[in-house]
Amino acid sequence: MDLVFYRIARLFQRKTRYVQLRLKSSYPLLSAEGWAKRFKPSTSLFELKDDLERLAGDPDVKGLVIEIEHAQMGASLANEVGSLFDGVRKSGKHVVAHFDMPLNRDYQLGMHADDVLMTPAGRMYTFAPRFEQYFLAGLFEKIGVHAQFVHIGAFKAAANRFVEKRMPLPHRLMMEELHTDMKTWISQNVEGRRNAEAASHWSDAPIDARFARAHGLIDGIAFQSDVKGWLEEKNDVKSGDDDDGIEMLKFDSYIKSSAPPRLELRPIRRKKQIAIVDLSGIIIAPTMVLSTGGPSIDPSEVVPLLKRLRKNPRVSGVLLHVNSPGGSALSSDLIWKAVNDLRSKKPVVAYCSEVVGSGGYYIAVGADEIYCRPQSIVGSIGVIAGKFAAGKALDPVGVTVDTVADDEASTFMSVFEPLAPSALDRLGEDSRAFYRRFLNRVGQARHIPKRRLHRYARGRVYTGPSAKERGLVDGLGGLPQALKRLHELMELDPKDTTMQSYHHRKQSLGDIVRGSAFQMSGEVIEEVAQANDIYRMFQREPVLAMMMLKPPHP
Repeated sequence: MDLVFYRIARLFQRKTRYVQLRLKSSYPLLSAEGWAKRFKPSTSLFELKDDLERLAGDPDVKGLVIEIEHAQMGASLANEVGSLFDGVRKSGKHVVAHFDMPLNRDYQLGMHADDVLMTPAGRMYTFAPRFEQYFLAGLFEKIGVHAQFVHIGAFKAAANRFVEKRMPLPHRLMMEELHTDMKTWISQNVEGRRNAEAASHWSDAPIDARFARAHGLIDGIAFQSDVKGWLEEKNDVKSGDDDDGIEMLKFDSYIKSSAPPRLELRPIRRKKQIAIVDLSGIIIAPTMVLSTGGPSIDPSEVVPLLKRLRKNPRVSGVLLHVNSPGGSALSSDLIWKAVNDLRSKKPVVAYCSEVVGSGGYYIAVGADEIYCRPQSIVGSIGVIAGKFAAGKALDPVGVTVDTVADDEASTFMSVFEPLAPSALDRLGEDSRAFYRRFLNRVGQARHIPKRRLHRYARGRVYTGPSAKERGLVDGLGGLPQALKRLHELMELDPKDTTMQSYHHRKQSLGDIVRGSAFQMSGEVIEEVAQANDIYRMFQREPVLAMMMLKPPHP
């Protein structure tokens, strides 16, 4: 009934209506469940998509004003969200973006609007991409800690931070190529969405509002509170009149007031279902809990879910969202087997957003096809293995260790003593065996000859276009493209299907609080916590399929 009154009221009003959306810092793929939903409420990407599609189809709305400030999302998610704004524009709506002090990610989102506005005293901090990584080998030498690692593949860089003092040449060459690809993509995107002059100046930060407008980076200068007046001038409508002028509606209020009525009628024929499964985070050994409390992929949770989806007659296809730098080699293989078994019964498409590296890619090749965005980081086909030993690090505080053992292999179990040479050799053989298994999995799934695949592997990572060129992924695109391909594989019309999210992660209240604390305490503490997670994983399982945790970000 509320919707009826809402529509009737609209018929007798003449104002030009815009809806204001204050963009959230990030949008998870799926809505939270349980404790997370109560303590960390958030709008999912699918919910945002549905809301914007409803706005795009409303003839009473003239346009959308997006307020953007410090988006904390990766490049792929930013472009996924930006493509939703493109959809609003294609419907004929006028889309305006406003920010006070845009960083690079904010500006990339803003470029999806028709007009870009900035506060008069604002500055654009759109610096070119930069990659920094700390190296701990010098510190370990001083305090007496031993870090012993075997890495299969010259480009397998995950352990370099523990055993090197500088980037080795292959590591640097790989990162320089990624840096160039990212910078080139941003420049081309600015030129395509703005103009060539803007593309030549986007990284001349800090950039003030007048310079930005003069060189085509923005279209207007206005305080957030004056956007309404700017729109009235652009639309040539009167201000302050009851019948004319601009009416600004808050996004949440608009969505609630325009929500369609809920009918309890059940359809005669139940639609086929697409299952959406989010595999984000580090791949951990079963029952392990991360120090950061962040997202993880645990085979003891994921494998049973995939088995249930395989047996569920309502589920006709599965979309796997994979966003992972890898982790446990054993867990990666266990999940790969479950994905491979699932696709033997129904189509499975892997959509890879920010990072699908090492063990994350291992999982993805179990699907029928793989899609990623141009900004995605893909590959890192390789293995690292090793351990940390405290050595004499505790001598200064009076802690000494005596040992009773007669087998060099037992040094695997020691917290203090480094690996004996024979044990290190066996670890290398074990790592090479898993690397061969990794190559076989990828080669069979991607139909790439072993010799050629080895050239693409060796731990090297690629951006989306380079990965597609080498046959590591099937297509470039976001969720719409991945879903379209899944419908084709299912041989079903999208109108005959419905989407249902399936959660595998079980988070306690303590996990949520711990994760929030690390996020609030700053990037340095979070980096230390992530390094501690890697240490704990090596303590439990010495062989990992994992890439560096943080690729360079624009």
